Amino acid sequence: MQNIAILSVVALLLPSAANAAGNSPEVILFSCLAVVIIVGLIALFHFSGRSTSSSSSEHLANQASLLYKLNYFLDHSAVYRIEVYRQSGNIERVEGPIQGKQVAEKILSSMRRASISAVSIMQSSDGIDVRRLVHNGRGRQEGKRIGSYLIVNLSTSGNSTSHVTDSPSDTSAQSENHDITVVVKSEAEAALIKSWYRIDSQISVGRMQYVRDFLKNFDPTTGVGEGTIKQTDFFVFLTYVDKFLVGTSDVSSEVREELGRSAALHHQFILKEENRQIIYGIETFNASPSEIQRIFIDWFNRLSFADVIRENRPKTLTVSLPRYTSVNPLD
Repeated sequence: MQNIAILSVVALLLPSAANAAGNSPEVILFSCLAVVIIVGLIALFHFSGRSTSSSSSEHLANQASLLYKLNYFLDHSAVYRIEVYRQSGNIERVEGPIQGKQVAEKILSSMRRASISAVSIMQSSDGIDVRRLVHNGRGRQEGKRIGSYLIVNLSTSGNSTSHVTDSPSDTSAQSENHDITVVVKSEAEAALIKSWYRIDSQISVGRMQYVRDFLKNFDPTTGVGEGTIKQTDFFVFLTYVDKFLVGTSDVSSEVREELGRSAALHHQFILKEENRQIIYGIETFNASPSEIQRIFIDWFNRLSFADVIRENRPKTLTVSLPRYTSVNPLD
């Protein structure tokens, strides 16, 4: 139908034989060239529109086509986590690690339970975004209904995935039912708990509820306590703590005053560095930064999937810390 419309426009633009005799050859020539250019532009926009429409449809899927279309974006040999978001934008849960060939089935099962009939699939810098097409606006619980899934690659292609099984039931049992018990007694351990509380106000109230329920078992001031958490939620906790530990702040006059009141060796060392312009979050505690890093590594390695995470690894695992000696700050 669209092709017929184009041909109709072309026919109207062509020079009329009745008027041709009254025009010079130059006028007829330029008229024909103008027609060719106009027809070319019409055809370009027409086929460009068809191409765009065709490519965009490849990013739309219903329950029948999801497995085929989503698997196109996934690396079956990689390991992923799935962040599930509500229509309100708040996170509902985090699932993983999940082997690539199981991700699409996991999303499809969730779609069926949530009565999501169609989704859009888009690749972004954050991961693969699978989003509900039609907002469910019925009832007071609309904001709590699932609105989207963010699929994040935790490992690069070809890496070992021996800790992640091929069986969906086994993967589910490992990722969702495996609990980790954390007992905090030392200052270095307490520093990791305190790190969360220093950034807690920056995290939306409705997000990370499972992590916040876990942290209720610890004193926000001393960090001491004991709690149990599922390992996927523990991974999320460590990811956020990592952001604080490797984050930096300017060494202002106020910071120097606080360092001056501390008896910690590394604080006195930083205070004596006149050219020091920034301080890392991991350096703001009384506990030794190297000891805090060691505890963080120990806690991270308690995750059964720690060795398969290649991308998005916490920077605290490998950050280089200065040696706090009175001889040479850069030694």
